[in-house]
Amino acid sequence: MVGSSQHWGLHDVGSLGDGRKFIIGNARARDCAVIYCNEGFCRLWGFGRGEVLQRPGTCPFLHGPRTHPRGVALVARALLGGHERKVELCLYRKDAVTTPMVLDHPRAIGTPWSILRPTGTPQLVVVLSLGADVLPEYKLQAPRIHRWTILHYSPFKAVWDWLILLLVIYTAIFTPYSAAFLLNDQEEARRHHCGYSCSPLNVVDLIVDIMFIIDILINFRTTYVNSNEEVVSHPARIATHYFKGWFLIDMVAAIPFDLLIFGSGSEEVLSLGADVLPEYKLQAPRIHRWTILHYSPFKAVWDWLILLLVIYTAIFTPYSAAFLLNDQEEARRHHCGYSCSPLNVVDLIVDIMFIIDILINFRTTYVNSNEEVVSHPARIATHYFKGWFLIDMVAAIPFDLLIFGSGSEEVLSLGADVLPEYKLQAPRIHRWTILHYSPFKAVWDWLILLLVIYTAIFTPYSAAFLLNDQEEARRHHCGYSCSPLNVVDLIVDIMFIIDILINFRTTYVNSNEEVVSHPARIATHYFKGWFLIDMVAAIPFDLLIFGSGSEETTTLIGLLKTARLLRLVRVARKLDRYSEYGAAVLFLLMCTFALIAHWLACIWYAIGNVEGQRIGWLHSLGQQIGRPLNASDPRGGPTIKDKYVTALYFTFSSLTSVGFGNVSPNTNSEKIFSICVMLIGSLMYASIFGNVSAIIQRLYSGTARYHTQMLRVREFIRFHQIPNPLRQRLEEYFQHAWSYTNGIDMNAVLKGFPECLQADICLHLNRSLLQNCKPFKGATKGCLRALAMKFKTTHAPPGDTLVHAGDVLTALYFISRGSIEILRGDVVVAILGKNDIFGEPLNLYARPGKSNADVRALTYCDLHKIHREDLLEVLDMYPEFSDHFWSSLEITFNLRDVSGRGDPGGTGWRRGRTDN
Repeated sequence: MVGSSQHWGLHDVGSLGDGRKFIIGNARARDCAVIYCNEGFCRLWGFGRGEVLQRPGTCPFLHGPRTHPRGVALVARALLGGHERKVELCLYRKDAVTTPMVLDHPRAIGTPWSILRPTGTPQLVVVLSLGADVLPEYKLQAPRIHRWTILHYSPFKAVWDWLILLLVIYTAIFTPYSAAFLLNDQEEARRHHCGYSCSPLNVVDLIVDIMFIIDILINFRTTYVNSNEEVVSHPARIATHYFKGWFLIDMVAAIPFDLLIFGSGSEEVLSLGADVLPEYKLQAPRIHRWTILHYSPFKAVWDWLILLLVIYTAIFTPYSAAFLLNDQEEARRHHCGYSCSPLNVVDLIVDIMFIIDILINFRTTYVNSNEEVVSHPARIATHYFKGWFLIDMVAAIPFDLLIFGSGSEEVLSLGADVLPEYKLQAPRIHRWTILHYSPFKAVWDWLILLLVIYTAIFTPYSAAFLLNDQEEARRHHCGYSCSPLNVVDLIVDIMFIIDILINFRTTYVNSNEEVVSHPARIATHYFKGWFLIDMVAAIPFDLLIFGSGSEETTTLIGLLKTARLLRLVRVARKLDRYSEYGAAVLFLLMCTFALIAHWLACIWYAIGNVEGQRIGWLHSLGQQIGRPLNASDPRGGPTIKDKYVTALYFTFSSLTSVGFGNVSPNTNSEKIFSICVMLIGSLMYASIFGNVSAIIQRLYSGTARYHTQMLRVREFIRFHQIPNPLRQRLEEYFQHAWSYTNGIDMNAVLKGFPECLQADICLHLNRSLLQNCKPFKGATKGCLRALAMKFKTTHAPPGDTLVHAGDVLTALYFISRGSIEILRGDVVVAILGKNDIFGEPLNLYARPGKSNADVRALTYCDLHKIHREDLLEVLDMYPEFSDHFWSSLEITFNLRDVSGRGDPGGTGWRRGRTDN
């Protein structure tokens, strides 16, 4: 039983109802009439809220033959006497008039009947049924859960969450401390000598990572509460909810990076510091042709690409096998072909990449037990066969492609289609034609975008810093593939050529908003558009003129390779869609600024390198760092890293200011270039900061509009000399309405759309009411659209009076959120909440009546209102729905004054349905 020391009022009704099944009576009314009952009470006893309101607080409608009269008398005496009492009674449900409700639990046979008079609210009496349980409703019921599923509110989950919280706090404190103070070469050498577990902190970190991985597994089996306040315990739905939520963050946080790269022994792995490569990496080994060094940049980039594909496989393969595979999808694949699902094509590409990785591993060197680089193909193949070959081979087999077409349930495929409705219709396209909005094309475009970004960064750098006579001679001596960057560039060129072929088979939308899929029209459209730029950007100029060996050829290669940058024009057009987002515009401007600075740094170095004068900036740099340039020793002078960092520093300082003088132009060419850089910098500086100012102004535009409107309200109050209570209500309503709508007139926005779209929008805005309210079930779609257009949404703050006594009842109100109270004079006669309806039964009266009570908001309320004339008009248009509507409509509280005097003397309470 709840103690009487609690202090609460009518505004606390909603919080009191969480987990309880109760009714509230008014001690000042006759027989302590019921003014509120919650959903739990209605569900327990089978009565509607309108059938309970205004009934005596002793609840005679629950009594039956086995209800003891003495217990009823004790309840009545407690209500009238004003004291608390706990009584056990045998009560009856609505659907068990002749048979008492008898349950197996002793507590349910004799229902505890608790009377509570809250302190500070003498006009209220709370009658609580089934005890004082403060748990939410779903915790009071034993959910049907699958085996090994954990309830999210169980004590074990609570303890586990606290443990994970402590581990997260430990990680937040010790991870940056360890990375900054404890990682060094001596520590890494000691770990490499005695093992990973020689350091206690390593063991603790490993335990933390294991706990995080276990937490991921637990989250895959932990229930959650959906939007309908229902506990979801089905493993598939739990997994889907977790995948869409925190899975990616949890997965990245749980990866033990220090354990994965343990034993590398390089300072770069620890702190990204200077070059401390092993001895065998500093010497050029004698390798066979087409053999790849395992520590080459190409192999590093390829390994990262394979890692990303493995992560994709680890995520989507089990998800596809569990959620996306069914017989209907397999039949669709069998009917239209394997490539009808874009995700199948993506999986096929992944399998091809894994097969290519196997071939690459057959030509990749390795280090044996004697710390020697083994490059002989036979020994490499033997080593790979004894190691990872079997696992890699099994992982690369495209099983779904090999057994495609069997039509059995065991053949699985991906088929989750979430495209818009017009994209769900299968267009008549030719064979091998790709839809421009397909997932495969989207993934391919992102891949091409990454390659274009790589080209925009490395092409100028390679042309300026890496192309020279010595490099050309070395390439001429050992072959084109001796440089890993050349191999990467060749792969990029091949991908660009494949993109051209794909564009020849990709649909497009013409000026009539029609999807064009005819190959000839696609080719013509592509020829007139981006073909020339794509073709020039894809030509491998360095491969075509490879082997000439002259200085002019080296310069020509550097200039021709910059033709790849033409693809940036196409990328720039695709980025226009993000121009409406201020943060995206700012990020793109900063990236553009950095990219231009990178290009200018490459040009700045090229100018100093071509001139070769002793007064140039390169000679000054060599003297400053103690490594002067020497024409007789090509290996002398500053390193490439020193040259690039200094050039980038000069361009950034010149673009953002006028430079600091420590790197200055000396020759005429350098001075002219510096002038151009400063001109470009002024334009970039003005563009970026202009956009920053516009973004900041846009962020504060709402605040400026708020203060302007608030000033108008205060001027209105001052001009009309509105008294203080009403003035305060005006200001509070304006502040809340602004916070609710952000100063936007929703009706004006809605009227800016055509009527058909307005109907769809109104149908969406009122979907909760039309789907969940019983009278609207069974209505046709046209009827629902017509009703949705007539509904108006009203928002009321606490204390706002919606209907005054004596007002003409011109509308029917449906409460979607919040609580309201109905008063006669100063006496509360009812408290209504979500899904309740108040007004008058329009079908029983030809003319609108007058209200017999005041209706005032207790909390912030959202109400759907439909006027009398609008409702009758729609029902006249759909007479087959009208009878169902009036027979199903249950008005929780009838406000009509049946006495006809307009005073609060009428009963206003109508029991049950408003049947004719």
